[in-house]
This record gives sequence, C-alpha cells and structure tokens, in this order.
Amino acid sequence: MVADADTIPEQPSVARAVIIAQVTKGAVRPHDKLWRLSRAGTARFEKNGPERFHPGEAIRTHPGGGLLVIHREAWEAVQGFPEAFTGWGHEDSYMGISLVARASWDRVEGNAWHLWHPAPATNTPEYARNRQLLAEHRNRHLLAIRRASRDKGFDVGKVL
Repeated sequence: MVADADTIPEQPSVARAVIIAQVTKGAVRPHDKLWRLSRAGTARFEKNGPERFHPGEAIRTHPGGGLLVIHREAWEAVQGFPEAFTGWGHEDSYMGISLVARASWDRVEGNAWHLWHPAPATNTPEYARNRQLLAEHRNRHLLAIRRASRDKGFDVGKVL
C-alpha cells in the first residue's frame, strides 16, 4: 500500500481494497471520503480514534487522495511514481491517471482521516512544474478518464 504518513484509513476498507487489488492486479483507493481534520480535530482524533470522530472536527471532505493499495503488476505497468516530480504535489494524481490508462484503478467505500499540518508552499517553481506535468498528463489521458468515469458511475477525474 502507498500511504501518505498523515492519513489514517478504516481497516475494513483497506482489507476490501487488498482483496480487489489482488483479483484485478490493479490499484484500489481504500476510501471514497477523506476527512481533512482541523488542528483541534486532529488532536481529538489522536486521543479518541475514529470510533468517536465527529464530522464537525473536519475542515472539509475530499473524494480522493491519501492512500492507494496497488498490486505489483499495476506498479510495474506504470513504472512506479514518476521521477520528474520534485518537492510537494501531484505525483499521486499523476500515478492515478497512469493506472486508469495502463492498468486498473478503482475505489471502495470507506473513510480516511487526513491529519492537520501546516500547508506546504504552493508558490514555488517546483510546485508550478508539478502542476504543469499533471495537467499535460491529464490531457493526454482524458479519454481514458472519461471512459472510466462512465464505467464506474462517478467522476474519476475529480477523485484522482
């Protein structure tokens, strides 16, 4: 599993994602809702765990990001993370698009919690370059993203 160190998944969703990734030899995001916790929400989450989580402790939710269970065959099909990315940002979305285009990508229902931390700098040349790499990749694979969206019944492009 590829996981951001600041993201905690529900274990049953991870278990389902592992089974699906083994069967499809693809990649599966083990959640469809990522709760972005506030600073105070993170402190309460660390103390109380997911069982006592309250949605008011989140700043917002996001349908993607954070975690990915990936079969070795899918990893090799996309040649791992792209090395052209430097610094923070967008390498995971780039990989998701590659998986949609060259292997298999899906998600299962479930929650994950993103722990609060100071926001990374987005006004750097590296971040701008990463964003450009992602935009070009997305444009190259727009048909695959649209096809996957149609087949899965949700906007895959918003989730990646």
